Amino acid sequence: MAATMYISETNGTVPTVTMSVTSLNFGYSNSTVADLTNLTANLYPIPAATSLGRSFEKWVRFNMSTLGGSTYCYNFKVYNSSSMGASAEIRTNASSTTTTALVYPSTGPANTNRESTYLYNVVLSTVIPVSNNVMISGTSSWLSASSGFSDYVVFQVYASSSATVGQTVTLSFQYDEVA
Repeated sequence: MAATMYISETNGTVPTVTMSVTSLNFGYSNSTVADLTNLTANLYPIPAATSLGRSFEKWVRFNMSTLGGSTYCYNFKVYNSSSMGASAEIRTNASSTTTTALVYPSTGPANTNRESTYLYNVVLSTVIPVSNNVMISGTSSWLSASSGFSDYVVFQVYASSSATVGQTVTLSFQYDEVA
């Protein structure tokens, strides 16, 4: 039997964790109203800007609810399996060199540039990473307890003035497990 893995999203200044999200729709608002799980993206469009408009950050983690007979899960990866074109990109902290486990901010997700604070200054790869780019406790370790979370992965969409409105991309999450 295989491990049961979900993608969870954390939102709000009083953190609310949605244990299994069905989509990561990015949006923008001048208030925290766009900091929602499964939001309807066309209600909160990301403003195209000369100096790159920004969505609200998405704070997500791998959420292993059970090992299901496996010994451990490892090699956690995330990538953009579809291109956004030259006018938009997803910035993230997902990197094989990240060694800092992020702490969820007390102010909750933001729609401003906090990439230097939360280290999401890497453009999300459009190819499967060679090695893991999602960490466990700041290392390339594994989840071996009966349940647990990876470190946070932060995403933020940057859109230039020529970005296509309503663009859809597919983020892929993968991991390996040992029986």
